[in-house]
Amino acid sequence: MARIVVRIFEGYAYHVLGLRTLADHLNREQHPSPRGDEWAPAAVLEILRNPIYRGERIWNRSYWVNDHETTAKLRRRRPEREWARLREDAWRIVSDELWYAAQDARDARAQRAR
Repeated sequence: MARIVVRIFEGYAYHVLGLRTLADHLNREQHPSPRGDEWAPAAVLEILRNPIYRGERIWNRSYWVNDHETTAKLRRRRPEREWARLREDAWRIVSDELWYAAQDARDARAQRAR
């Protein structure tokens, strides 16, 4: 799986492949997705967004509140200063350089889409 994660990051950051193209390539080569079925563009995006691949685990990003009018539970984002972080190099799969290249590519593509 680590080899596939690196391939996703490199394809997205350096080879300008899109989410759908990356998912199609992985499916054509019959690499199982994290859930064991076919790759979807959303699964590729979640890998690109997940800081665990650069060796960082983040907790406490959100909390739930009850909406007393509708009885629905609503998720609320906490300020970043309240997040709990743990860095462990043993978890790292991609370098910081590759991580930030992929994040910069995501940001640039989001700007073009606006």
